[in-house]
Amino acid sequence: MRRLYVRTLLILNGLAILLFVYLSHVFWDFTIQTTQQRLLVQAEATSVLLDHRWHRNQQIIEQAAKRLAGTFSPSSTKHVLDQLQHALETERMETLAVMTTTGHDLVSVGPHISVDHIVFQHTFFISPPFSSKQHRGSLVVLEGTPIDDSDHLYLGMIQPVGLFQISRLVPTPLYTGIHIRIIQAEAIRQPSSLLFPTPSTMSDPNSWLAQVIQHTSNTSFGVLTHTMGAHGNYCIIGYDKLQHYPFYIVSSLPVNTVFWTWIHSMFIGIVGFLMLVIFSDLAIFFFLFKLDASHNRKKSTLQLYEILSTVTHITSTAEDETTCLQTLVIALCACFYAASIGQVDGERVTILFSAGPGADQLQKLSFDLSNEFSQNAPLAVRAIKAKQISYDNHLQRVDKQQDYGMMIEEYSYASELSIPLIRQQQVWGVLNLISDRSGVFDRTVLPLANQIGHVLQDALERFDLREAQAIHDQKNDIHLAFHDVIGVIAQASQDHLSEDQLLQLVCDTFIRRHVFTGVEIGMPLSDGMFQFPYYAGIGIDDASNHLEIRVDHGPLSQGPASRAWQSGRYLVENDGETSVAMISSRQRTDERNQWNASAYFIINREKEKYALLGLYHQDKAIFDEEFIQLGIRLVELIGQILTNQEREAELIRLHHFYEALAKANELIIHMNDSQTLFHQLGELIMCRTEALGCYIGFEKDHHLDIKSRLFTNAELEILFDQSIAQFLYGFPGAPPTVVGDVLLTHQPVVVNRYSETTRYPGKEGYPFMSQSELDSIAAFPIYGSDQVGVLTVLGTTDLFSSEIITLLQSLANNITDKLRQLHTEQERNSAQSELAYQAFHDALTRIPNRAYLERMIDHILVKQSQSPYPLTLIIADLDGFKQINDTYGHRAGDVVLQVVAMRLKECLRSDDRIFRYGGDEFIILVEELLPLAAMERICKQTLQRIQEPILWDGNSLTVGISIGIAQDSSGTQSPRSLFKEADEALFMAKKAGKNTYVIR
Repeated sequence: MRRLYVRTLLILNGLAILLFVYLSHVFWDFTIQTTQQRLLVQAEATSVLLDHRWHRNQQIIEQAAKRLAGTFSPSSTKHVLDQLQHALETERMETLAVMTTTGHDLVSVGPHISVDHIVFQHTFFISPPFSSKQHRGSLVVLEGTPIDDSDHLYLGMIQPVGLFQISRLVPTPLYTGIHIRIIQAEAIRQPSSLLFPTPSTMSDPNSWLAQVIQHTSNTSFGVLTHTMGAHGNYCIIGYDKLQHYPFYIVSSLPVNTVFWTWIHSMFIGIVGFLMLVIFSDLAIFFFLFKLDASHNRKKSTLQLYEILSTVTHITSTAEDETTCLQTLVIALCACFYAASIGQVDGERVTILFSAGPGADQLQKLSFDLSNEFSQNAPLAVRAIKAKQISYDNHLQRVDKQQDYGMMIEEYSYASELSIPLIRQQQVWGVLNLISDRSGVFDRTVLPLANQIGHVLQDALERFDLREAQAIHDQKNDIHLAFHDVIGVIAQASQDHLSEDQLLQLVCDTFIRRHVFTGVEIGMPLSDGMFQFPYYAGIGIDDASNHLEIRVDHGPLSQGPASRAWQSGRYLVENDGETSVAMISSRQRTDERNQWNASAYFIINREKEKYALLGLYHQDKAIFDEEFIQLGIRLVELIGQILTNQEREAELIRLHHFYEALAKANELIIHMNDSQTLFHQLGELIMCRTEALGCYIGFEKDHHLDIKSRLFTNAELEILFDQSIAQFLYGFPGAPPTVVGDVLLTHQPVVVNRYSETTRYPGKEGYPFMSQSELDSIAAFPIYGSDQVGVLTVLGTTDLFSSEIITLLQSLANNITDKLRQLHTEQERNSAQSELAYQAFHDALTRIPNRAYLERMIDHILVKQSQSPYPLTLIIADLDGFKQINDTYGHRAGDVVLQVVAMRLKECLRSDDRIFRYGGDEFIILVEELLPLAAMERICKQTLQRIQEPILWDGNSLTVGISIGIAQDSSGTQSPRSLFKEADEALFMAKKAGKNTYVIR
């Protein structure tokens, strides 16, 4: 068979070589034809450009010739030639000229070129190329036309035949060896071309090229293949005739250039052909190899189909999961070297069942899933992490230092396939199929092996469905029990059952359906313990009433009931064998050992933890999320009922409290004495509430100044008096106090369970709050004129509800408003008194002023109108005061006036009145008639006292005083007339030498 394949391969290779030779010949013909076509296209493109250029020049030159007709003059002709040069866009190598028939130029623009051997003819002409000596033998052509109405004059343009201005427009040649030539229609050849400056051989006009052109003169374009000259190279030629002018554009290319291009292409073809032959030979050899392997694979495939049928039968008839898996791995060993099934357990894979060589050791292995993904990890680990089928046909990458790696070498494992088993949308385990041959798991085996994995997954799903159905029925019973309890307690709330009756009814109703093995409701005690007074169920009737657990600290506080209470939320334990709740937190009876799942829910009353509901079931993992939601709804309903009961009692308390608040507001409105107000408010709070004590105090020199205090018993009052200082700020280094926090932060503080707080000191630091009945305290800031005070109320546990707190805060605010009102009235009265004093007293000397004197005079006039009123009026004026002001300044003068006013008051009696009249003048009013001796004694004493030195800023100041006195002995003289007499007496005293007195 293999020899036949080799002969066939040799024949196919020979045919391929013949085909390649034939295709090479065809490609050569195609290359020649393509080259001819491209040369023709090159010539056509060049001829079109050149023809267009010359035709455009013809039109422009003819228009210029018409402008020169009949008006020939050098200046105008020069101007026309300049315009023509601009219109033609000529280069510096071109010449424009007006010439005669002999070629002599009359007027020209550009370099001079002799054209005397040209014979002009036709209306518009283009000369054949001719040699120009001025341009070192280069060829030039002449374009021109006769000028109408002139004496044989011609307008012409002479330019190099290379057409430098046209060369920019010629298409780039397709081959670097192309020669482009301009040939006259009569077959006269241009020796060379400047379009593409490639050297070329000068040819005779009778050369082969002229003959060829003449022979094909009836054809405007075409292609040829001929030698260049008698001994020239063999060339491919393409030519095209200009449309309007007797010239040909000829493009030529040597055949050897085309040949080497063909050779280059053929080299690439030969290489590709050889590669094709090599790859086809390899493919044939590979096909032969696969043909043998396919024969062996058919046998394995038939075995796999038989195993697949066996696996399907096992999985469809097995009664339980263990029997199914164990039988399955044994059946798989009929086709595979070894097989095993592993289960994911946390971060490890444990082999549950195995069969084949090394089965006992495999069942002892476990694979670690916690490490990072590695290509050297066991295949089962890689399949589980990738969550897809994985196989290795050459088991060489597993770490040989691991147990599994050593087993691979020991039992000659060569290939392995691992199929992850998905169960409940998670990777449950892995099916491992092992072979002792390499390369076993190919495209034929893999789908069948994968089908075995799917059959096993379907079986696992059927087992899950059976279990789920049983759980569903069980949970349905639980849901009915919950709804039954909810309906019963809803009805009980309308029957106004007591709290004890309601909670025990919950326990009894749960047990009535025999769904739960136990139900209990626990209540916290004040000493950190927890008691279950409400209970029902198997083995619980005689134990729960006296069962206590600790919920604050210690080993017993680590149970789920304690942890649920501490966290303030539900807690579920679905595995009684490992649960701390079932083992270490309580002494259980034999019946309680049937509790394999437990759930605890917090019952809140008034948004505070109140009780704990515990439910116990005999099956594991029975409490799911739906059950948790039912439990939450149940405890919310129980809590709402308990809250409503509490609020009814609270409403009664609020009614009494509102009456107290109304009475308090009435007292605040009508009471203007703060001390009496504080005392009566305290009596009102104690009378109308359940408070055990209350007091009002203000901070004063870091102590609490108690304004009012009232307590229900004398013991509390005595203890309070002993703890005032400590109660305000606490011991040095001790925690803060409630009252201290209020005075520091100016914010109210309410503590409903003082024994449970950790911020404030307890029994050890403050004996006052250690009294068993005191467990609630509320303090509210109040504000006096310049002090911060506190209204404090004391009571039993949970005395202060949100409504009572609001009312106490309102009372504190009303007290603050009343104190501020009293303070405002006091300040207003004080301000009015101060304004009145300033209106009638001198600001400097602080004695009555002139306005006060006028007021006194009016008052005396009223008295005189009623009865005779004797009066003595004294006017005193300082001597030398102006000199002190001028010498020491007004500050010294102010001091002198203050001292003089003080000394005058000292010299007078207490009933005598002194006024500052203005400047250094004082008025003394005595409301009686003094004896002359007494008057003289007062005047002498005054003169002597005023003359005493006054010390100011290190200087001794001295002033004198002149006194004028007028008396009304009848008591009927007007004070103002009496004032005039005293003023005259003062004038006489001044005139007598000052520092004296005169009595009128």
